[in-house]
Amino acid sequence: MSKVSVNQIKQKAESVKGQRLETLHRNAGFRVVAVESNGILYEPEISGMARIQPWNYIERMVERFNENGSLSPGDYSDIPTRNASYLLTLISMIKG
Repeated sequence: MSKVSVNQIKQKAESVKGQRLETLHRNAGFRVVAVESNGILYEPEISGMARIQPWNYIERMVERFNENGSLSPGDYSDIPTRNASYLLTLISMIKG
């Protein structure tokens, strides 16, 4: 299995910025609003309120994904982020 890098995540997030995306398991709509120095800013459709996923949590999730290959948010529940589903969507787009 080829590994995913944080740099690939940044590039993918930039390339889909502003587009409507859906989470893998609940088909919840969201958008990548911005890729910033402190993380990726997502906007869930349900709330319309943007929220940040810090790079340190993204790095931990990418490391875990590269170990287990799982696209299930529950496998990342010990990493304190409410945005696992959004990042896993980006990872699945990279993996094709």
